Amino acid sequence: EYPASGVKLTAADELVFPADQTVQVNVKSVDILHSFWVPAFRQKIDAVPGQVKTIYVTPDQPGDPADVAYRLQCAELCGVGHAVMAKPVRVLESAEFGRWLASKKTAVEAR
Repeated sequence: EYPASGVKLTAADELVFPADQTVQVNVKSVDILHSFWVPAFRQKIDAVPGQVKTIYVTPDQPGDPADVAYRLQCAELCGVGHAVMAKPVRVLESAEFGRWLASKKTAVEAR
């Protein structure tokens, strides 16, 4: 969700962050212990069933999923599907992020 812009994505193929801006990420689990980790962000937080955990990240440079450091992955051995628990992460410069967000807002409003 990007609440300040009124954009709520469901089933997103990737996570997109603005460079040089602090972003609040709320993490929760519906089943067992998982862990939110993007190596480039150098922070990690556990996702605990029944709890919402918060982490603040400030990506300081653009990055894309071609770099394995820009990949959200579970860092807690959580079961059979653990090895495939990953999602691409992109960090965009401010203007590019604004354009991306506007395109998502338009797509959500068109539904």
